[in-house]
Order: sequence, then C-alpha cells, then structure tokens
Amino acid sequence: MNILIGMLIHNEEAIIAKTLKTVFQQNIFRSYKYQVEIIIIANACSDNSSAICERELEKFSRKVHNLEYKVIDKDEPGKIPAWNDLIHKYSSPQESYIIMMDGDILLQQKNNFETLIQSLENNPQALISTDLPIKDIHFSKSNNFLKRFSLGFSKITQKGAGQLCGQLYCARASFLRKIFIPKEILVDDTYLKFMACTNGLTSAVDNSKIINNYSVSHVFEAYTGPRNYFNNQVRQTVAFSMWRMFKEIIKQNKSKANAIQIVRTAITNNPDWLKQEFDKHMKGKRWFVFKGALNVRFKRLSRLNTMGKIKMFIPTCAAWLIDLPVIFVSNSKIKNSHIQNIWKDTHSTKMASEADSLIQLKTKIEKAS
Repeated sequence: MNILIGMLIHNEEAIIAKTLKTVFQQNIFRSYKYQVEIIIIANACSDNSSAICERELEKFSRKVHNLEYKVIDKDEPGKIPAWNDLIHKYSSPQESYIIMMDGDILLQQKNNFETLIQSLENNPQALISTDLPIKDIHFSKSNNFLKRFSLGFSKITQKGAGQLCGQLYCARASFLRKIFIPKEILVDDTYLKFMACTNGLTSAVDNSKIINNYSVSHVFEAYTGPRNYFNNQVRQTVAFSMWRMFKEIIKQNKSKANAIQIVRTAITNNPDWLKQEFDKHMKGKRWFVFKGALNVRFKRLSRLNTMGKIKMFIPTCAAWLIDLPVIFVSNSKIKNSHIQNIWKDTHSTKMASEADSLIQLKTKIEKAS
C-alpha cells in the first residue's frame, strides 16, 4: 500500500526536527505492508527549516527500507497554494492514502498513522480520518483560570461529530485529488470537511464521512495570553465568515454541478474567479461577519450534559463578552480587505523547548494504556 505523508512548513526550525522524530517512530516504517513517501513543502521559509528537513530525512532514509522523500522550497507564501501544489503537482497517482500534517506538532503514539489508515480501510464510506488534538498546556502543572478556560472549550468542540483539525488528518487520495482549494479560502480544514460531508454542498451534512480516532493523539502549542487568544478568535471569525460567503456564491451558481466541480472549472478558466466573486458579493454592504456569530458558543454549550453546562456556563459568558469586540474587529478586517495575512504561525518555540519531556510523556502514556 502506497502512503504519502505531506507536510507544509513555514519557519519551523525550532521544532521541525522534533516533529520528524515522532514521525520516524511510526510503526508504518517497520512494516512491509506500506511504501511511504514524505513530501515537505517549505513554504516561503526564511530560516533553516528546509535544510533541517533534508538532513533528518536523509539520515532516517538510510535506516528503513520503505521510504522516499522530497523537500521542496516554495517562494510563494500561503498554506493553500502549497496544499494545492502538494496534492496536484507532487503526489503520486499510486498513493492510496494521503496523510497531511503541520510541521509543529508532536505525535503521541507509534501507531498514530496506522490507526488513521486502518479506520478508513475498515469503513469504505468514510473519506477522512483524524486523531485527537491536545493542547500543550494540558500537560502543564499549573491549573490557572486561563488553562481551564482554554481546555474547557476544547472539550466542547470535541463533543461534536465529524471534527476535522487541519493539523493532522488522513484522507483517501482519490478524494483529495478531486479538490482544489481557492487561495481566498483561509481554512483548509473547514473547506475539506464540508466538501466531504455534503458531497460538494449538494446534500445535508453526513458526519460519518469523517472518522475521529480519539485513541491516538498529537500535541500542538496553544495560543496563550489575552492578546494571542483575541487575535486567534479574530482569525477564526474572519475565516468562517469568508467560508459562509463562499457558500452563498456557490448557491447562486446556476450550474447543476457540485461545489467541487464548480470551483475546479471556474479557477481553471480564471484564477481570480473567487476574488472577483467576493468583491461582487461584498459591494455596497457594511456587515460581513456570519449570521449567528454571537450564538455559536451557547449552541456548543448544548452539546454538554447538565453538569458540563453548569461548569462551563460562566466561562461561556466570559468568552461571549470577548466575542463582541472580536466580531467588530473581524468585520473591519473583511471590509478593508486585511485578510490574507491574518493567519500567523506560532512557530511553536515554547513547545519546542519542552518537546523532549513531551516525547518522554508519550512513552509513559503508551505504557500505561
């Protein structure tokens, strides 16, 4: 079975070697069942990320029988163009599954990749499988309000079915090769989730298309501190608002094709198609944040049982008060077209300094399970 591991990185020199260490520990490299290719696109990097990847991959490739790799330097910034290149330019037609991952996460089990692959093998109707994302602050010894606040909302999110985190997922290659993501779409995971679960926005959401495997996990660096939290909420609000506009544009399209086909045809004919459609959609309007933005947190709260609702009610109200200025700032950024550079990488320098202890913790978790 041919597997592609695709990684899109941007200035990750602080942590990329540690990330690759957890990749190299995956048991798919010790099995004759899998032939693995790793493709890393170093996306407009100004540091040594690319050279570190070359060094680590070259060393590891000498130890295993089933690995090929490429490290590709790309000058054009932006995760979405890099994603499109990886899928459509560099992946091999022989690959059955594509595992996409960020360069600043730490895998927590040695069977992470195999679990994601096997869950799709066992469920032919599903298109994507994921693991459990865990914030690095989960492992910190402190128990302050901000930590409880952040982790509490993560638990609410995980209660929903069909969750897709763009940090790490495995998908059928045949599905991903149908997808072309417009660069104006700021969140690849939201786009992929709904393309998969609605057959290109032509049917009701079917969350069974995504399998959440919470027996395996990865750690990522959480946004901490009031400023970082606020800016991240702005990014999320802007991105989801643009996604909602995209859906409205697709609804107005008179073609009987699904959104996957509409996008591919339109962008092939005109690379600036969606930008032009956004401009037309926004002309003459003053408000662009998606309808219902102020109700989202309370809708998510309804996923919890009675005790969970009681525990999270005050944090939800506090978050709602933060949402008020977030929504106005987000609307201003969309109105003034300040959206392409809002998605800043953490570079995960904090987690990089703690990576060795987190990897050791992973071993303890495996032994205890």
